[in-house]
Amino acid sequence: MMTLLMAETRRSWKLFLRYPAEAIAVFAILALMFAGLYLGARFLAGGQDFGTRVDSIVAGYIAWMLVLGIFSGVAGEIEQEAKIGTLEQVVLSDRSFLAVTMARVLANLSINVLITLSVLVCILLLTRSSFHITPAVLPSVGLLVLGTTGLGLMMGALALLMKKATALIGLSQFMLLFLVFFQKRDGSEQTLQWLDFAPLSSAASLMRHILATGYMPTTADHLIPAVNAVVYLAIGCVLFQMALRKAKRNGTLGHY
Repeated sequence: MMTLLMAETRRSWKLFLRYPAEAIAVFAILALMFAGLYLGARFLAGGQDFGTRVDSIVAGYIAWMLVLGIFSGVAGEIEQEAKIGTLEQVVLSDRSFLAVTMARVLANLSINVLITLSVLVCILLLTRSSFHITPAVLPSVGLLVLGTTGLGLMMGALALLMKKATALIGLSQFMLLFLVFFQKRDGSEQTLQWLDFAPLSSAASLMRHILATGYMPTTADHLIPAVNAVVYLAIGCVLFQMALRKAKRNGTLGHY
């Protein structure tokens, strides 16, 4: 597995360095998108600051950026392989296609983190927000990545069957924005709400809370996000394998 991961990491970084214009475009779009939203909201508010809420908004936007790369990455890789005609060869290799896909998610994660941190620097300069970046946030980030990987595998399952899911992914990104910015009602942090069972919401909410306020989470705080992430990852793996078997039976892996 480590050999596969190292090979996919080298592949991802070579592609990233070979086409830097695409990465620069993604960075510029994400930074300008936040700048437009932030400055537009300040204008509508009469030039007033958002106070401590801006920290939570910035944290939510950073979580959304991290989620986007993972969510769309799986289906994007499958579409690209299908378009150039190498999908069938990758699937029929001696490595499990699920293992290859998971390795690619981890390999691309380092690039996603680099772009996200670069945008974060620009956002902090614009908003003058104070962040509490501590090791305490790492478990919630890891759980957010796990849950998003499960959703990405579900999109990948559709891409295996449809070969093209770009429009659906684009629409789903706005739903992810809602899930990432979900906030529990005051005084209800210890109670279950229906959105706790929705993907990503509990892990993203905990991550935002830590980054915005410097909160030190307990083991109990990670319980619901952990169960949520594992369940959606398992569902994603099952659906991905089912779609792969159906595509093999139909003989459509080599078609686009």
